[in-house]
Amino acid sequence: MMFKREMYLERIRPFYNNEQIKILSGVRRCGKTEILKMIMAELRKNCRESHIVYLSLELLENEDYRDKKNLYAYLESQIKGEGRYYIFIDEVQFCEGWSKVVNSLTTKYPKVSIFVTGSNSSLLNDDKEGELGERTILFRIMPFSFSEYVLFMKELGRYQSDESSFSEYLKWGGLPLVFLEKEEQNKQTMLESIYDSIVLRDIVLREKIKNSIYLAKVIDYALSSSSLAISGRNIQERVAKDGMDISLPVVLDYLRAIKESYIASLSPRYDVIGLRELEVKNKIYSVDPAFVQYKKSLVSDLYRSLYETLVYNDLIAKGYQVKTGVNEGREIDFVVLKGGSIVAYVQVAYEINESNKERELGNLESIPDFYPKYVVSKDKVVLDRKGIKHLSIIDFLQLKGF
Repeated sequence: MMFKREMYLERIRPFYNNEQIKILSGVRRCGKTEILKMIMAELRKNCRESHIVYLSLELLENEDYRDKKNLYAYLESQIKGEGRYYIFIDEVQFCEGWSKVVNSLTTKYPKVSIFVTGSNSSLLNDDKEGELGERTILFRIMPFSFSEYVLFMKELGRYQSDESSFSEYLKWGGLPLVFLEKEEQNKQTMLESIYDSIVLRDIVLREKIKNSIYLAKVIDYALSSSSLAISGRNIQERVAKDGMDISLPVVLDYLRAIKESYIASLSPRYDVIGLRELEVKNKIYSVDPAFVQYKKSLVSDLYRSLYETLVYNDLIAKGYQVKTGVNEGREIDFVVLKGGSIVAYVQVAYEINESNKERELGNLESIPDFYPKYVVSKDKVVLDRKGIKHLSIIDFLQLKGF
């Protein structure tokens, strides 16, 4: 059953007929291919004079097209007559030099609109000569958000309540191949399979890493640090305590590869007074709560980590830029931006109590501007104060936006 991911489609539709290369990029198995199919279905329905060409470079039967010259020859052979052509290339990173292919096609054929997907954020590094210039537009695709998950469960007839849905989502996350399984053992097996495919295919093979044991240990600590400030030195010290001798440059290289695989994201620190990014204490966030649960024996404060990770990923999925804020020494969990401009501040806690109430609300009160401010926790009791809005995490995750 195909669930229509309208949150992404409404952002992509304005560019269906645009000459820019539409890049859908995200972690393996998050649903990029299904979104391509949704776009193709809409085009077939609404643009009957159009021609649609789809090619998955992940399939063995298309291995020959991983060569850029073969790929170009094949795609050009499909452009046979008048009308607009829509070309979809799935997992384009399998073709080294793919940027030359799409650049040549869009230059030679003005009525060609190209969509590509990739599972690595370094996709545009392939454009070494800068041929694509400003002719690309990137759409970050995430695993299902909680609001998408709830709607999908309702369509499947498996919805019971928001509370039970949240409990399941917190444990198994938003990767469709995982949460669509009905038995817990099958969910665990599928989760491990996806995790291994990300590590082995998107990191080890791509980076030609010889010592995968060291890489696995770095990934373990990175995911178990979700929502925490992270540094290469900190990871190096933790690995060393396990008796592994690994250099700082190697750790930093592994962290770069982890980020590029989309299994985790780094959120830069942002000075809300100076309106500038800082170069220290970036936080890391797992792309899916299930990966945090997978490494939960290493996580010091599981639920606080999960809640903050959920909110971060939800904001990214809704198309916002998200930074971790600092205001004269006070921590602001999230500074939320759209088009480079601040639209909201968000503070996240597992629960609000007397020991942390002043810190969580007071940190937001200290910000001297009037952008919306939110405190998010598991509590259902309203704690609004001085313009700061308190929402339970279930309600916050179902907001459409600011």
